[in-house]
Amino acid sequence: MADFTGITLDASQPFGYRRPEALQETFDAAKESLLRDDGWPNPDKNDELELVADLALEGGGVKGIGLVGAVLVLSEAGYRFRGVAGTSAGAIAASLIAACESRSKTAARHGRKRQHCGWLKLALGRSLVHSVGD
Repeated sequence: MADFTGITLDASQPFGYRRPEALQETFDAAKESLLRDDGWPNPDKNDELELVADLALEGGGVKGIGLVGAVLVLSEAGYRFRGVAGTSAGAIAASLIAACESRSKTAARHGRKRQHCGWLKLALGRSLVHSVGD
């Protein structure tokens, strides 16, 4: 089992946190394996492999907080989400994911780099409007 101690908040990092070097190496290896095994060729990018998923998120109150963390890690691994749906707390998380994906696609259309949404900032208490609008 992986040891997750030593993960620290770090605003200078793209996703707002830093892993210890050994854990980051494990994450990077898993990310490469996912891309190799589950990547879809994108014909618009010379068949470059991409990680694409549809999400169905369940409700359950506190589980909604866990969904934010799960989506954060999936985003960091390179996944983008074509379709999202959810019930209760999952619907709230799904609406945030949809807003972030829409924002990211708009940025890409205008020649800007796709950006992650500030999931960690949102989880740490920043307002919804500020997190989605960054």
